Amino acid sequence: MTTSLPKPTLDPIYFDVQDSEHPVKDLFEKYESSVTSDPIAFLRQLDDAVAGRRWRSYENILYPGYYASIMADLLTSPYVRSRIKVLARRKVQEMKLRPGQDKEKLEEKATLALNEVTKKMAGELVAKVENPRLIRVYGAVLQKMLARLYQSGIHVNVEELVKLREVAAVAAKNKRAIIFLPCHKSHIDYLLISWLCFRIGLALPHIVAGNNLNLPVVGPLLRRGGAMFIRRSWGDDELYPVVAKEYISLLLERGHNLECFIEGTRSRSGKLLPPKFGILKDILNAVISDRTTDVLLAPVSIQYDKVIESRSYVEEMMGIPKQPESLSGLLSSSSVLGLKLGRIDVRFQTPYSLKETMAEQTARRLTAVHEGKTETFDIKRNEADKMVFLRYLGFKVLSDINAASVAMPSALVATALLTLRTTRGVSTKDLIRRVEWLIAAIIRRGGRVVHFGGKTVPEMVNRTLQVMKDVIGKKPSNEVIDDTVFPLKPFELSLYRNQTLHLFVSECLFSATLYLQVKKVEASNAMKLTDLISEVKFLSDLLRLEFVFSTQGIEANVRNTMDTLIQERVVSFDNETELVSLSETERLNGRETFDFFCFLVWPFIESYWLAAIALISLLEPKDGSGRQSGYVRWVSEKDLLSHVQLFGKTLFWQGDLSTLESISTFTLQNALQRFAELGLTLRRRVSKAKLVGLDPKVDEDKLNSWADKIGAFRREGKSRRTNAIAAKRVSDLARSVTIPMADLTAWPIVSPVSTKQGSTENVIVNERHTSLHPQVAKL
Repeated sequence: MTTSLPKPTLDPIYFDVQDSEHPVKDLFEKYESSVTSDPIAFLRQLDDAVAGRRWRSYENILYPGYYASIMADLLTSPYVRSRIKVLARRKVQEMKLRPGQDKEKLEEKATLALNEVTKKMAGELVAKVENPRLIRVYGAVLQKMLARLYQSGIHVNVEELVKLREVAAVAAKNKRAIIFLPCHKSHIDYLLISWLCFRIGLALPHIVAGNNLNLPVVGPLLRRGGAMFIRRSWGDDELYPVVAKEYISLLLERGHNLECFIEGTRSRSGKLLPPKFGILKDILNAVISDRTTDVLLAPVSIQYDKVIESRSYVEEMMGIPKQPESLSGLLSSSSVLGLKLGRIDVRFQTPYSLKETMAEQTARRLTAVHEGKTETFDIKRNEADKMVFLRYLGFKVLSDINAASVAMPSALVATALLTLRTTRGVSTKDLIRRVEWLIAAIIRRGGRVVHFGGKTVPEMVNRTLQVMKDVIGKKPSNEVIDDTVFPLKPFELSLYRNQTLHLFVSECLFSATLYLQVKKVEASNAMKLTDLISEVKFLSDLLRLEFVFSTQGIEANVRNTMDTLIQERVVSFDNETELVSLSETERLNGRETFDFFCFLVWPFIESYWLAAIALISLLEPKDGSGRQSGYVRWVSEKDLLSHVQLFGKTLFWQGDLSTLESISTFTLQNALQRFAELGLTLRRRVSKAKLVGLDPKVDEDKLNSWADKIGAFRREGKSRRTNAIAAKRVSDLARSVTIPMADLTAWPIVSPVSTKQGSTENVIVNERHTSLHPQVAKL
């Protein structure tokens, strides 16, 4: 059982709460990371860490006897016992009993067998956080490892930590769990959060981890640090979900802290992924069923100067198969531990009550009036309302993470470099100027920029160029008149640029839409506000899986964004004609700010255009035999993605695609998912394979019109001004590679039909078949 926390003060050796001018502190400020620099000081600090001196004693953050206690509660849980009883009875009922066989004894035997299965499941799930000495050793080893990797330190906001400890003290007293909800950028994330909790004396969280990390040697070590390994797929197993959910409920019932990643997996693109609702739903159900009085949600932002896995992320985005997880390989590599990756900044939102959030949303929705009647909204009893609330909660957490995050030096430099009109480079002086403008723009929008620790912007930029010298090239002054830097690996740099995207989403969509008119050289660049709102709505709806949008509504958001851009002298608005256009100031400045916003979003628009064009390959076989009405040619999503990426690489090198990052696997997957939601494509599963096919109502003309609609928002290039997006050259190229069809091909779309044997052979089950979206149907 968790005991109450001591008075929430912080170790003065590492924190200075009174220093209001410098509220951000480096936790390694007084740490000797290398035995070679000062061996005596290093050994003294290591001994202090293991013995618990100069740190808190930490007995209060562990759970003595925890493993045996919770295993007993889990195995004797009435929910688990009830499920075992049902499954045992069903198993006996499905048996062909011989005359004289005792049904009760068979059920008892089946129950004993299921008990053993349950015990094994529980043994794989339950963490073993109960050894203080081992945790201290972990803390010392982790601190040394992190200090070597991130030589510029781990930076935190002291006020946030003080507030977190105050809330944690009250939560521990009331047996309420804190649910840490960090963004997920690296394997370092879960090690870092646990180390921080250990470092400031909070109860160590149980880390919800995929069982792919339950590796030999490493898995048991992680479990003793708080990891609970959950299967990524539960399949048809009817016992495992009950055991897993009951374990989570028991943890919350006892007030034990949890750490789970709202995105479900690491983001390879640098921006937040759409939320996953599985664990959130289990937590919500535990609160609804009164297994716990309440829980506190604590969104956490983790930002890195450099992500240790960035190279492997680029390989995955390029379509190279992901390598099996190997945390041991990641951390034991001498080359990795020798890297100098800059700094990490961690920010905590003040934890808030799940029950209060439920009450606020219920009250807000009950006051909404629809067709003259007050809407009902019951999270506890209505499953549809529960999913509405979960969706709101998931995106609220993402929004809170974005609000807490800080723009890192690497993100500032990468953003400034990748929004240049030229792909060549920029002088160091001009880069510094652009970074200074970017910092001011972020602050004007209420965003936060990393604390430079007294360094000037030029000093920060030069330091960042050193940290990122493997992805940013530099021409010295002896080769050119002025020091010049350029993107050496733009694909990898995009991971860091995407970390600033959430700050400018509204401006990006506004500018990309206005570009529809701006690029028309022969016409006025002014656009009717009503038309602009309509097109922004289309673009927002198309890219809804990519960004976290404002909740104030499209029209209000467009008007607010326009007001901001008017204040920044980017656009102007004529109240009489209601025309929006580029301002004269922006024209004289060479459209620098306007283009900045466009360049941030254009790679995503190009990905969706690329996916739309590539769907032409699904229209008919290469031999031109045609596609019979009402039939679907199914291909695996994996093969389709490979084809789209090959197609994209060809267009890039032939000048029809502006950026290579537009072939990112994950953005293309989002595009295909969005097309299915809009009714362009059909999706289904056969065994473990994901299949994709064109909806029979979608013909070549409709596909070309859809691609033209998306492509109109793209950056205009010389080779595209005289060619329609769906020109014969591009269309023929899209069909030039034959995608292997799946085993189930050309079956009519019908409902599942059961045969006498109960099978559904030779039948297409369209699992995600929706009617065409109005935007698609009217093309």
